[in-house]
Amino acid sequence: MAILVTFQPNASAAEIKESLSQPLVFGDLELAVTRSPQTRGNQVTASFAAQAWLGEARAFIGPHGHAIIAVLFRASHERVDAQVLDGLIGSIRFTAPQQGNLVRQWQEALKGMMVRKVSSSANHTSEQSAHFCSDGQYAFFRAFNASVSVPGGTEFPGMNLSNPSHEEAFGRWRVAPTGASTAVVLLEMQDGSRTRVPIALQNGTMLVDGEPWARNKSNRCA
Repeated sequence: MAILVTFQPNASAAEIKESLSQPLVFGDLELAVTRSPQTRGNQVTASFAAQAWLGEARAFIGPHGHAIIAVLFRASHERVDAQVLDGLIGSIRFTAPQQGNLVRQWQEALKGMMVRKVSSSANHTSEQSAHFCSDGQYAFFRAFNASVSVPGGTEFPGMNLSNPSHEEAFGRWRVAPTGASTAVVLLEMQDGSRTRVPIALQNGTMLVDGEPWARNKSNRCA
């Protein structure tokens, strides 16, 4: 038996329910949903199973928009009192967040800035940039180019084939600190989709979803 507890900042009941509608991944094990998420007051419950394993999830949503999700994993032959999770969830107490300074610090670190990543290999180049404007506007751009060189022969010349592509997306951004050096950027895109991107500052380097990105003044924000 194992219990995995995670903290979800700025998560609504609908977002928690959507999260628990997806398979659970625990190491190399993927558990499928066997009982769809059910909402009861400020709690969401769901059940999962895979091979000889079972999973029970309980989510408790606090009054300030944060949530705790506890998942109990057990072998199907193990007998575990379901009240273990209920007792754990029942012992949780949320206090009013004291994050005003952290919010301001992260806003100052991002507003009017862009983060950018360039990668390349022998046959492709990729450039991505995300722009966090001071008025809350967000823009993302990605350019990708794949190229192939075809050597020539005695009867035809060689060729260089290129296949460039470009994509862009727009929306609004806000930041939710999860610690002094970590946060989650909450993106609401124009198409109605929402995305959560973990970021961190490590020795002055901006990490986006765990990968280092360069941070500079945006050339697209007014």
